[in-house]
Amino acid sequence: MRLQEAGIEYVHIPELGIHSSLRKSLQTDDDYEALFAYYEKTILPKMTAKIAEAIALLQEKPSAFLCFEGDPQHCHRTRLAHYIANRTAFAEVALRIQ
Repeated sequence: MRLQEAGIEYVHIPELGIHSSLRKSLQTDDDYEALFAYYEKTILPKMTAKIAEAIALLQEKPSAFLCFEGDPQHCHRTRLAHYIANRTAFAEVALRIQ
């Protein structure tokens, strides 16, 4: 509700996530790297319509990928942002990961 009061719209696109069953046993950086390699190679190429939806939002208004992960290197949204940036005009935009 507070987001709406501030003029911010939250759009949930769960298909661009990684199913919890694939994330449950992650313990090391290597585990995360293997999962994200799989995500980029297998999951994202199948999500063209949902990626197009995210790109349309990015083009329409200022947007951000929201995540609860404390470490950006362990967040799939970092990979999603780079995936989109590398395949669109957003490649010219510096991605700021905090």
